[in-house]
Amino acid sequence: MTDPGSPTLYAEMLPLVEAGATIEQAARRFGDDDGVEEIAAGFIRWRAREQGDLNGDPSVALARLGDELHAAQNRIVALEAESRGLRRELEGAQKAISRARVILESTGE
Repeated sequence: MTDPGSPTLYAEMLPLVEAGATIEQAARRFGDDDGVEEIAAGFIRWRAREQGDLNGDPSVALARLGDELHAAQNRIVALEAESRGLRRELEGAQKAISRARVILESTGE
């Protein structure tokens, strides 16, 4: 297990947070319930430093993460809509193939 409070731990948490997990959910993945708040707070400070906020103000970092989460959620909604469209196209193609198969079988080819 990665050392709680280390930049390596926070770097391992980052993909989970970017994928939509809350900071607390990501922290829980790497620590026990007693250490979640400490790990989450450390992640916020680390992320603020990584993004160039030298003060490491958690509220600024949290606001940035909120913005990133909102952008990620919008991207998910767009991808879901695209996926639904592709599923409809696939369903239409499958129906066309089925009709063609029936026609081919009825003509004896």
